[in-house]
Amino acid sequence: MRRTVAGLVVDGSAETRIATRLDLELLGCEVVAEAANGLQGLALVCALRPGLVVFGAEMCEVGGIGALEFLRLLRANAPWAAAVALSARMVAESREEFVREGIAEYLRKPLDREGFARMRLQLDRIGTAAPLRSLPSTRMD
Repeated sequence: MRRTVAGLVVDGSAETRIATRLDLELLGCEVVAEAANGLQGLALVCALRPGLVVFGAEMCEVGGIGALEFLRLLRANAPWAAAVALSARMVAESREEFVREGIAEYLRKPLDREGFARMRLQLDRIGTAAPLRSLPSTRMD
């Protein structure tokens, strides 16, 4: 049985967070929070324990945490969460770095048809494994 997946969106752009939230909701994901940077994102991951964390691969560095460091800290502190990076520039070297660090998916933003299909696979994989805790929706700007 497929369960609803709790998701967190982390991106410096409010417009991108809104678009990503809408994409995830179309796929049946319950976006429980949004964060404007990696520091906020890590705090929300620890507090809310989402099954899916979607973040911008070109995340601006705040407090010494850029996108790769965010992924490393996410893997260390929230191994249960599937991490998906969204990138406007699909650079092979960047993708390889993210793969080495344990990313579940590295997709183009905005999501295209292939991206939607790959995100759906991630949600299906997570949704059959982990139940959603009842959590309030939270935004951090």
